[in-house]
Amino acid sequence: MNFNKVLLICFFILFSCEPDDLCLETYPDTPKLIIKFFDNVSQESTIINNLIIEDIDRNLVLYNGTTDSISIPLNYRKQQTSLNFIYNTNLDKVYVNYGTNEVFISKGCGYRMEYLLENIIVENDNENWISSLEISNQNVVEESNHHVKIFF
Repeated sequence: MNFNKVLLICFFILFSCEPDDLCLETYPDTPKLIIKFFDNVSQESTIINNLIIEDIDRNLVLYNGTTDSISIPLNYRKQQTSLNFIYNTNLDKVYVNYGTNEVFISKGCGYRMEYLLENIIVENDNENWISSLEISNQNVVEESNHHVKIFF
């Protein structure tokens, strides 16, 4: 096969794709739930040490460390994500309930999921380290700001 034929084939392969066939990095992925931690007394954002967050259904550790906020992937197959929040060996079970909305991005990217937070329940065991929580933004469609405040 001569060089011109190879070049012609490569040209057709490269330029036969429509822009919709490619998924650029600028298209947003399915957003994660952003939780920010606050001091219960001062109501100020604060860093929490020795935090472990586990996804109960997937038996997966999502985070282990020190932070003032965390991003959590929600389970798009269900309308609830069950989590263990462990702080200094104290465990609180947290249930995040939400509606889902599939959004078509493009042929190359497919779909992304967006969420509408309905409520978040902290299972009460009379030894909770989480004092309260507040949904700041019910629409989980982007990750530029927190959606939930946890007070401890």
